[in-house]
Amino acid sequence: MKKGLIGVCLAAIFFLPIPGKARAQQETETTGMQRIPVKVIRAVKRDFSLKLPAMGTIQYVSKVDISSEIPGLLSSVRVEEGEVVRKGQVIATVDETLLRTRLKQARAVEEMAEIDLKKAEFEIRKTGFRVKAAKVTMAKQADKAASQKRLFEIGAITHTELDAAMIDDEKAQADYQEALADYESLQAESKAGRREAGARVEKARADAKEIEARLRKCRITTPIAGIVAEKRKWTGEYVGGGDAVIVTIIETGSVYAEVDVNERDISLLKGGESASVVADAYPGRAFSGKVSLISPVVNLKSRTLKVRIKVNNEELFLKPGMFARATIFVSRFKDAVAVPTEALLKNSAGRPAVFVALQGVAFLRNVEIGLQKENLVVIQKGVKPGELVIVEGQERLRDLSPVKVVEMRR
Repeated sequence: MKKGLIGVCLAAIFFLPIPGKARAQQETETTGMQRIPVKVIRAVKRDFSLKLPAMGTIQYVSKVDISSEIPGLLSSVRVEEGEVVRKGQVIATVDETLLRTRLKQARAVEEMAEIDLKKAEFEIRKTGFRVKAAKVTMAKQADKAASQKRLFEIGAITHTELDAAMIDDEKAQADYQEALADYESLQAESKAGRREAGARVEKARADAKEIEARLRKCRITTPIAGIVAEKRKWTGEYVGGGDAVIVTIIETGSVYAEVDVNERDISLLKGGESASVVADAYPGRAFSGKVSLISPVVNLKSRTLKVRIKVNNEELFLKPGMFARATIFVSRFKDAVAVPTEALLKNSAGRPAVFVALQGVAFLRNVEIGLQKENLVVIQKGVKPGELVIVEGQERLRDLSPVKVVEMRR
């Protein structure tokens, strides 16, 4: 009986609760011998970008329907569909025969009007010279008459000689008055004629300039460089002024990849983002571009917006209408610390955290995360480059758990 009581007492002592400090020490010693195996990845710095995929169609940057500004027969159409043209190149010509004839007529009218004007001006000048000559003669005769009068007074000449001198003087005055009257009359009469002749000259010159301008328009040129997308008129056909398209030219030195972006992703775009475009026709080649336009309107059926990516196409590989796949680089981070997404877990407060292995111990770190891409996530705060982040086995861990580290390479 006594031995049984002692056994019971010993059992009771063995199962008494152990104090907290002693229990923690006991657990540490026990788990220290049983380190939890985990796999880790070393956090590294890398350039990181978020890519937004989209699909769409190659579109031309600009298109021009070229027509004739003047009516007439096409004497030539010098391009064919698919032909590459340069800015200012002659595309077609309109027959100039009628305009050339009209130009000759206008210049002839101009010449005749100029002759009439010069003739009227010559007659005015001629009469003016006559007036001047008559005035000089009148002055000479007046001096002669005065001299003869003095000679008569001293008896040096006869009365007959004096009368002759006086008659010549009066005749000279009459001739001057007649020439002056003719000059004034001719001026009055020819003023309107000269004005009319001058108006005819100006009109003829204006007509000639207008015809010359129309002749220049007979040479139809392209205002842009590009490719002839469609030819609608041929040599010998009649075209009306501005109402008939001869050819359509599209600019292809640069093109747009017009893609659809879901409305939930549109907040990521600001405009000007770099992009890569691949056409199914050239699966192994990527064309670089930039976002040039974000449509302000959402398509009600697809809930997408049109986004235009301007792409350099100097080699003319991309054709309007081709199917295109685009990758828009929405955000870029340089030297960002990134870890695999499987390393992420949530702490007791529901916030993101990771386990970092340091000297055989797992430390629970609260982190701030940024951009997530595929199987990587940017750690903005909480992990330093070079630290070992646990990516496998963390479900059995708690803060300060001892671990056996196996480093993975990626």
